[in-house]
Amino acid sequence: MEVLSAFIRSLDACAWREFNMAAYLVCLTTDGGIPLFTRTKGNLPQLPFPVIGSLNGVCMFANNQDVSLLNTVTDDAKVLWKVFNERITLIIVTSDDNASGVHLNRLLDFVFNSMVLLLGIDELTSFRNIELLKRELRCCYSLIDSLLEGTDLTGNITQAVDIVLCPDVSFLQEFLDAFATSVSSEFGCLLIMGKVAVATERWWELTGLETVLLSLLVHSLPPWSSRDIPVYLPYGSPKIPHRLLTFQLIEGVEVCVICGPKPSLYDAETKFLDQYWRLAIDTLKSSRRSHPRNLPGDMVLDSGILGFVLVNTDERKSLSSVHPSGVLTGVDQGSSSGSGMPTAKRKSILVSFYKSVVGTLFPVQEPNTSEQDSPSGVCHQAMETYMCASDHKCYAIRTETHELFLLFSNDVPTYALGSLTSTTLALLTKGKLV
Repeated sequence: MEVLSAFIRSLDACAWREFNMAAYLVCLTTDGGIPLFTRTKGNLPQLPFPVIGSLNGVCMFANNQDVSLLNTVTDDAKVLWKVFNERITLIIVTSDDNASGVHLNRLLDFVFNSMVLLLGIDELTSFRNIELLKRELRCCYSLIDSLLEGTDLTGNITQAVDIVLCPDVSFLQEFLDAFATSVSSEFGCLLIMGKVAVATERWWELTGLETVLLSLLVHSLPPWSSRDIPVYLPYGSPKIPHRLLTFQLIEGVEVCVICGPKPSLYDAETKFLDQYWRLAIDTLKSSRRSHPRNLPGDMVLDSGILGFVLVNTDERKSLSSVHPSGVLTGVDQGSSSGSGMPTAKRKSILVSFYKSVVGTLFPVQEPNTSEQDSPSGVCHQAMETYMCASDHKCYAIRTETHELFLLFSNDVPTYALGSLTSTTLALLTKGKLV
């Protein structure tokens, strides 16, 4: 690891320890250690081959000694290794954010399953031509970069698909169900700026990882009127591809369906799209106004709240906002001192707070997850926690079905954080839409 430490020390300290955490991601073949691709987060130079060889060599040495190498922390970085199906090894090197390693494990799971989503499991486990596999993996770069760099979505952090609350949900649900039936699909959803507004019953039966990846895939692609993308469901159908059809109804609003060989994209667009969605255009425009608050206009939160992340841990849904008090041409309304905090900083604080709590104070809501990151092997089962900084305060609360993480203005008294959080949780979960 001395080679890695020397390389990290040679980097610009500001670039490596930037606020949103820099990172290197390396994908190699497990048996031969042949690099398939590397991706970076942040303004960083390419990772030298000797460093890649050193990272893989440590992993291979451990495997030869029947030791599972999971992660390590140096003075300058945190490193995680993960082997998938005994064929693909992913290594991530990041600046240490003092968070539980479960979040980087989630990220590596997302990266591997994004490759499964677009190539299928057989292409990744039964390859014979390395150069051909390298070329095929290029189609995954956009989605992988979205996972690394982050977007306005939080699903890749919470492993719960982003949703938006908008008016006339029942009206939109009827249109979606009718359209999905017309194209012989049981799996469909309506996306508003990448977030699910409504979805068919079978769509919600997909795993949280699958719904998150499908939303991120559509969100990561350039805008287009319609698309026909072959996809493999990592859990539901990793070997047999389905077709993901997407159609832009109005700017920022897309309908997506997963279907079989028929109908063709042309038939779906010309015969069914206008027929089933023409009467919904005004409702779609009204629903789009929920962005970027992601809340209906009549839902009013306390003015001291600067942002929140709400996760339904049972149904794997996530509702978040860094504009909870309303927006007007992108500028927060209200006169509280915290309203001047940039939205990017609000998002970063919420993500950091979430990572610092889940996996340490709050249990990880995933099956078969080890608690290896706790020194004692025991995860404290806290129900509420908070932290105070010079310019903001954060509070988190969990129930049997939900976790809520709130960012407050520093003007809110500390003694009021708990009651405001409980009140906000009751308001956001009213009607069981989240």
